[in-house]
Amino acid sequence: MTTSNTTLTDFQGEVARLLENRIGIGLNDVCMDFIETCFNEQESASECVEQLAQKYDLDDGGF
Repeated sequence: MTTSNTTLTDFQGEVARLLENRIGIGLNDVCMDFIETCFNEQESASECVEQLAQKYDLDDGGF
């Protein structure tokens, strides 16, 4: 769950870091609308990346 003081930009940065570390792709490789939806639904960056990995059948590096 995101904290109330986390901005969308901060959230995107954390998602970008997790995507790179866990899957080896960049933020430009995924749908920004999906990430914004995760943010708006107050999901954590980790939850968002897990959902992206499942949705697109990406190798998650063993969450």
